[in-house]
Amino acid sequence: VGVGLLVAMAPSWNRMQAQLQLHSDWRLRVWRCLDPKAVQRQLPVSFCLVMSKLCLIMALEKLDAGSVRVLCQSSLPVVGVCGALLFRRRYSAMQWCSLAGVTVALG
Repeated sequence: VGVGLLVAMAPSWNRMQAQLQLHSDWRLRVWRCLDPKAVQRQLPVSFCLVMSKLCLIMALEKLDAGSVRVLCQSSLPVVGVCGALLFRRRYSAMQWCSLAGVTVALG
């Protein structure tokens, strides 16, 4: 959270005058980061990310590190295909070629 707030404020350091300046709209940017509705919208995604990391740790108990790494890397093509099918996301030809290259490299 701290890093996100720091990025939202967009500080800049002037060495000549030894002065720290914040972005002119830093209050609005910080409020957007802490907006309860935005946080509530992101909770399901955050929960899924946490669960995937927990499952990764559990997988390390049963599988060797190489197998777990391949499983983790295979998530990129799966996310790309699911994004296209379920969310009707449009990818460019270059993006599809990149996904195909990752898929071939995993095999």
